Amino acid sequence: NLAASSVAAREVGGDYFDVLELDEGELAFIVADVSGKGTSAAFYMAEMQGIFQAVARIESAPDIFLGYTNRALGESLEKNIFVTAVYGILNCHSGSVSLARAGHTPAILVDASGNAKLLHSEGLGIGLDRGELFGDVLEVEHLTLNPDDLLVLYTDGVVESRNHEGEEFGYDRLLQTVQAARNEDAQGVHDAIRQTVDEFVGTNEPYGDDLTLMIIEWHGCETLSSGTAQTSLS
Repeated sequence: NLAASSVAAREVGGDYFDVLELDEGELAFIVADVSGKGTSAAFYMAEMQGIFQAVARIESAPDIFLGYTNRALGESLEKNIFVTAVYGILNCHSGSVSLARAGHTPAILVDASGNAKLLHSEGLGIGLDRGELFGDVLEVEHLTLNPDDLLVLYTDGVVESRNHEGEEFGYDRLLQTVQAARNEDAQGVHDAIRQTVDEFVGTNEPYGDDLTLMIIEWHGCETLSSGTAQTSLS
């Protein structure tokens, strides 16, 4: 089951999420965030989408995919602009996951009992280094999901959302929200996070940054349910 959404802070956003069914029951997934907003950010995200849709079908391993993306996208990025991303491959038969993050917010693994932990694999943002350092630093994390485990992926617009007092939503509130909603399915956890962030910021207040969420729930089935994947742009 998969639930995802993206809300732009402006008319055009710089966040991106996508999933791609590969051969042999594998699913590639990505959440990315360009360091900027508006038209230029959306342009780079369009490039990112093209790279993901083309390259992940051929070279899906996280270190190879992100290394290629860093070389390809890094050539066109303006000075002081970079892209963060978390990218992974889920084997829908076994529940095995290979995951890497390029300077992105850490993914959250939540088990069926509600225990949640941040996955702090190392990695530089795309475009920050175009030499060997990017690949040397990048760490691929391997884990195996148990039935009904969740992966929560998100951009920094979630944890850096601020209320009227200027206080950030933060990682602790995000973890608490996920744990409190653990009896829900992927869509329910997604909706709980969005609602809690909205209430924290103020329902009628605009977001200070693009906000993107992706929740992946593995049931231990041999085929992945299509679930619900929706994009909301404002």
